[in-house]
Amino acid sequence: MTVFDERERAFEKAFSHDEEVKFKIQARRDKFFGAWIAEKLGLQGSDADECAVSYVLESLKIPGDTDITDKAIADLATKGLTATEAELNLQLAVCLRDAKEQYKVDMTPKG
Repeated sequence: MTVFDERERAFEKAFSHDEEVKFKIQARRDKFFGAWIAEKLGLQGSDADECAVSYVLESLKIPGDTDITDKAIADLATKGLTATEAELNLQLAVCLRDAKEQYKVDMTPKG
């Protein structure tokens, strides 16, 4: 194996790791967002958990955040609640910040 091959494998491994981390943080963000929506809807327990997971699954359908903000608007409307896209995007940013912070804590070596 040449130095070039070793370097290429190292870059591929780093890229793969970075993509996995991005995916995990995004899924965590979407779960936090779904939990926030569940709270707005007055859901508790397993219903709130189901709601949070539904946002993770919705986010996997198409790239971008339009799918989950559209779902949030529709879900809130079922209870007569409203939110603007700006409000939802702000909450997504808060959830992303929290997801990144929690991911750092989870990945910190213990002991």
